[in-house]
Amino acid sequence: ELPVTPNSRVFDLWKEQGETIPLNMEFYFFNWTNPKELRVPGKKPNLVEVGPYVF
Repeated sequence: ELPVTPNSRVFDLWKEQGETIPLNMEFYFFNWTNPKELRVPGKKPNLVEVGPYVF
């Protein structure tokens, strides 16, 4: 979690940079599609990347 609020440590940096340089953040997540198979010996998790979510 990276809150950008007036009281956060990154707020001033974000505000200053946003005025001169476009500042975007990209987030990628992984969707675990087979969680019920976790207990099956030798079975690997199936992870599907989703994103980017850009703010």
